[in-house]
Amino acid sequence: MYRLSNQIRAAVAGILLLAILAFLWHSIASLTSLGTTINKVYVESAVQQAEDFIRRVAEEQSKRYDTLFRHYLKQVATQAAALSHFYDDEARLDDPRLTVAALLPLRYENWGYSNSLEESVSVSYWGDSRPDETLRRELVATSYLDPVLVATQADDPLVTAAWVITRSGFGRYAPNTDPGRDWPRGFDLRNPEHDPVYSVAVPEFNPEKRVRYGGLYMDSAGKGVIVSAVAPVYRSDGRFVAATGVDIALSDMRREILNFTGFSHSKDATGFAFLVAADGQAIAFPPSRLHVLGLSRTEQLLDLNLLSTSNAQFSDLVRRVIAGEPQSVTLEHLQLPEGNYYVAHSNMPSTGWTLGLAYPEDEVLRGSEAIGATANRAVHDTILRVGGVAVLGFVLFGALITLFLRYRLLRPLERINASARRIASGDLHTAIDTSGRDELATLAGNLSIMRDAVGETLDKLRDSEQRLQSIIDNATAAIYVKDLTGCYLLINSHGSRFLGASPEEVIGRRDDDFLPPVVVEQIKYNDRRVISAAAPLQFEESMPSGDTTRTFLSIKFPLRDHRGELYGVCGISTDITDRKRTEQELQQHRTHLSEMVEERTRELSMARERAEAASRAKTSFLANMSHEIRTPMNGVLSLAQLLEQSELSGKDRHYVKLILNAGRALMTLLNDILDYSKIEAGQLSVVPAAFSLERLVRDIEGLMQPLAEQKGLSLQIAHAGDLHDRLVGDSSRLRQVMLNLVGNAIKFTDSGSVTLRLADVSRGRDTVRLRVEVTDTGPGIAAEDRDHIFERFFRAGIDSERARSGSGLGLSISKRIVELMGGQIGVSSVPGEGSCFHFEVDLSRAAGESADSQGAAAASVPALSNLRILVADDDRISRFACRSLLEQAGHHITTARDGSEALHALEAADFDLVLMDVHMPVMDGLEATRRIRRHADEHIRNLPVLALTASVMNDEHERYLETGITAVLAKPLSIDELNRTIHNALQERQPAR
Repeated sequence: MYRLSNQIRAAVAGILLLAILAFLWHSIASLTSLGTTINKVYVESAVQQAEDFIRRVAEEQSKRYDTLFRHYLKQVATQAAALSHFYDDEARLDDPRLTVAALLPLRYENWGYSNSLEESVSVSYWGDSRPDETLRRELVATSYLDPVLVATQADDPLVTAAWVITRSGFGRYAPNTDPGRDWPRGFDLRNPEHDPVYSVAVPEFNPEKRVRYGGLYMDSAGKGVIVSAVAPVYRSDGRFVAATGVDIALSDMRREILNFTGFSHSKDATGFAFLVAADGQAIAFPPSRLHVLGLSRTEQLLDLNLLSTSNAQFSDLVRRVIAGEPQSVTLEHLQLPEGNYYVAHSNMPSTGWTLGLAYPEDEVLRGSEAIGATANRAVHDTILRVGGVAVLGFVLFGALITLFLRYRLLRPLERINASARRIASGDLHTAIDTSGRDELATLAGNLSIMRDAVGETLDKLRDSEQRLQSIIDNATAAIYVKDLTGCYLLINSHGSRFLGASPEEVIGRRDDDFLPPVVVEQIKYNDRRVISAAAPLQFEESMPSGDTTRTFLSIKFPLRDHRGELYGVCGISTDITDRKRTEQELQQHRTHLSEMVEERTRELSMARERAEAASRAKTSFLANMSHEIRTPMNGVLSLAQLLEQSELSGKDRHYVKLILNAGRALMTLLNDILDYSKIEAGQLSVVPAAFSLERLVRDIEGLMQPLAEQKGLSLQIAHAGDLHDRLVGDSSRLRQVMLNLVGNAIKFTDSGSVTLRLADVSRGRDTVRLRVEVTDTGPGIAAEDRDHIFERFFRAGIDSERARSGSGLGLSISKRIVELMGGQIGVSSVPGEGSCFHFEVDLSRAAGESADSQGAAAASVPALSNLRILVADDDRISRFACRSLLEQAGHHITTARDGSEALHALEAADFDLVLMDVHMPVMDGLEATRRIRRHADEHIRNLPVLALTASVMNDEHERYLETGITAVLAKPLSIDELNRTIHNALQERQPAR
């Protein structure tokens, strides 16, 4: 019985021991599970907070740098606006006291011009010509910016220089360190190969006229890496005139970036930062990480492009960094030989540069795991203490320990474990008993802190999600997200409205549930294109809406998770139905308007063609009438010239002069009418050629002196002694204007004098600004008539006899001729005292002997005689007059009535010269000339052929010369002109004997 009792006691003790051991094992397992849960929650929370911290640091640093660079862009834009204002300030620029010598005493160096070191601003000039008064206005304009340049450089320690470079070659630089003294010959800051900063502003490389940063370079004066903020300067009329900017030292910024080591500041810290330009150029990179790029020396850094380093993974990261959105912050992972890194990067919109911060993942995880380890140690310490007490209690006080474990340890542990599970399931409002001072109270306190931290983080996420949802819901466009199967994960109310459901009813369903199959296939096809391209795409999608169809402009882009894998498509669809309708209506209006414009253009074109045809007909009519008048007039004036040279009584000689004057007046009238018809048809032109101004004036004096003497007037010629004689211009047109003005002055002056003055008012090196004045002592012109004096047919207060003596076109034609020569004509007058007509034209200086001088030399040669000349003309009187003039000069004349007779005459006898009328029956003069030039006989083929024509149209004269005519003589013939033309034609050919 005793033995049984012992066995029972042993069994009970064993059962009790097993129960206590099972209880202890259960308690230890519960504590271990609780520690694992707490450790996981702490680690995940700490990692998330570390990633947010990394992003925030990168964003704050990037914004701080970007704000600084924006400040300099605004400052340079202010400089450019001020300089543009100075360029347009005409009052200042025209101040005659501000000469080049007063503004800038330049000295010549081996490369150009520069001022002295005593000035506050260094000024250099390396333009295409020596700085003189021509560039004075630009020098004045840029000098007003000197105080701004000096203050900008002196007030900011980061600004190493403030400067201006003009397009014409001026440079201003503060401070005055005389930077150009040692520049090599030919150096030019405007040349991109010498200095890239100026080219940032010129229109060829900056058509948007933006203020921006130029290239990076290492300062030769030891100021480290420099970047320039540059702004173009334009005048109000849109002309580019200069570039202005400031040079900024990046030493302090690079020092901050190079000293960055991440969370830890120990010498063993492996975190680092870098700064990269938009083209991949490294601006700042720590020397301790040069081996990552395959470099061994720091000085290789500015010559390196990070897009093409020996580390392909790092180059790919840089490529993604540069492609990031402005002011966006992105966190990526980078694997290097020494470990893995978190890399946060943010772009700076002002420069296009990107700042990158690299944190070692092991440091981040080490800190997170340390927090979880603290909680885990608390659990294990509790297990050890509780386990030891339980074992000791089992030996000493088994029953009491059992109760203690149940009421003092197990239940609190179960409560803590239950609270941890509720927190893990999302219940962040569960109550946690933290009373007591033992390890369980410490564990409960840590769990409470973790709950509050997780709750705060979730609150921030909810606030952020709420803000995003508010933006999405209030957007006027449809915004939605689908997974790869087309199932809606998110949609705003605007988008769900077009599907005919609420957002809650749409989420979890597909387009098939709301739209017709044709529309669904279109949308699915577009979604698949976005997924295949893995890039944003834009589509126009149609969707039924009641009885109508709505058109949407949809922008869709792929979505990726934190592992970079595609998980869906996001779309933003804007209803453009009304806009499309408006565009169609506008296109219809444009088409209608275009048709109206085309119709109106056709009408105007037809009207213009009719007007041009009428003008051509009028010009042709006048030319034909002139031809018909000139032909008989040629006979009249030729016979009058013969009579004038014969022995006549004084009375008969007076009659002959009257005939010549009347005939010449008639020819002047015809010429005026033809010239005015050319003006109206836009055919009047000037033909520049070398001439002698002195001979021109002498000819005018010879022509006008007899007319002045007939009226008892004094004709005076006055011109400056240094007036250049040999000029290039249309001397015939110039003679026409001067004859008209002098002739009018003589005509309307009854007593006193008429003066012709000539002067050079420009005194240029290669050009002459010729001013011609014709002054008379006539009755003058009333003020109300001066504004109309150059109008056609206008006569200012003159008697009927004088009115009948002219065409009324002379001054109008003169005005047009002067304007064609690039000049201006005007008049000043005092009634009762006289008038002064004046005009100015630009003429070039001629090199060598002028054409008129050559003509004079030719005219001075004795006329040829005893020549055998063939005259072909169908008009009997013209033929007789021409024959008489030539025979009187001592020549042997044979005549023909048409071109065919002329060819027969040439084959029958030898001739030295042919005078050929152009318009003849049977065979005209042009066809006869062509056959002469094709004749087998070399002597006949090379005969000089002078064309006789009543036409005065220059284009016809040029056509005559193209057929082989040697020279053109216009009817009526002048004895002097006839002799001169024959001499010129034969001066290189001996007459046949």
